[in-house]
Amino acid sequence: MKILKIISLLFIFAIVATTKAQTTISIDSDVQGKSITGVWKKGLVVLKDGTVKEGETKGYSFSGDQVKTMKFRADKDADTEKFKANDCKLIKWGDTFIVPVLKNFKKPKKGYKFYVALYYGKNISVYFDPKANKAGFGGINFGENLSFLVHKDNKLTKIKKYKYRKQIRKLFGDNPTWVEKSKDKKWFKYRNIFEVAEFYDKNK
Repeated sequence: MKILKIISLLFIFAIVATTKAQTTISIDSDVQGKSITGVWKKGLVVLKDGTVKEGETKGYSFSGDQVKTMKFRADKDADTEKFKANDCKLIKWGDTFIVPVLKNFKKPKKGYKFYVALYYGKNISVYFDPKANKAGFGGINFGENLSFLVHKDNKLTKIKKYKYRKQIRKLFGDNPTWVEKSKDKKWFKYRNIFEVAEFYDKNK
């Protein structure tokens, strides 16, 4: 049992490492113009206790544009299971990562809710803002989103497009290497948030 637990933990670490290894801002084509609830895709669920379930996943229930419940099945002939954000550490749907985040960092007992990760890192993470536009999960297109969310130091901050540079400088200004890099205005663009976040995270 201990060996199996170690293998599960190593698998989880490998998942996180894979997300950090991404090097492009390109939004996953599985997400563009399609609903997470639309089709089953190859994925996995990592539960709170470290259990890893591999098979297929999809969204199940929503509150507005915020996904509340995800479905899992081992294969098309298997029974389905439902998981809420409080049950999981991570869910993968195709190439998309869905991450449980505390609703209130000062009051952890209020539980978690799901966010779709644009960048999932060690020191910071960036999520699509489900309230950024009416399309929500059904039509995530980064060029049209007017805001996104940055998770840093146990706080979730909404970054608005028209305040992007001011807000990001305030959040990432504790990293001298990043501050120097941000002087490049062609690099420090709203649409380039993946590389901007990744550079901060890897040089922290």
